[in-house]
Amino acid sequence: MRQAKVLVGSLLVTLVVLMGGFFASQWWFVTKPIHQTLDQQSGLHQAKINVMPTEVRLHLHIDPTYDFIQRYPRLLDNLEQIAGHRKLTVVLDNPHHPELEQAWSDLQFALREAVATKRYTLIPDAVKQVAQEHRLTYKVRIDERFIYVELQQANRAWRQVVPLQTDQAALPS
Repeated sequence: MRQAKVLVGSLLVTLVVLMGGFFASQWWFVTKPIHQTLDQQSGLHQAKINVMPTEVRLHLHIDPTYDFIQRYPRLLDNLEQIAGHRKLTVVLDNPHHPELEQAWSDLQFALREAVATKRYTLIPDAVKQVAQEHRLTYKVRIDERFIYVELQQANRAWRQVVPLQTDQAALPS
């Protein structure tokens, strides 16, 4: 009976040490560096960070003054390096504004079509057309992996990152 208690006690201590080490390493090598990286970016605020063994999920709130098109691609690269082997999922918290939401909804088909047919040169014109229809200002950037879209109206901005590979992920809505 005494041996069973010692065995159970040792098992519990081992589990506590292993789990504590796992969570401490996640905080030290992933969560803390993400916080530090985001703190260096004026105009960005992390709403929530969830670090899991295979994925890092990050919710970001971006101020309207943040230069999304120029600064965000580099930030995304830095966050992917910090995430390491984990899949990085960044959710951009966009404002609830009917005009911006409708403009994004109108733009999604053109973006899906351009990505599916690999006709990326059509993207800037599609964004321009939708922005003009809704009386918005816009910026668009395309790199080897993503399309970055920013639609603005007064002090509100809708930002979205769309993967160029159709097998990477579905288009964010």
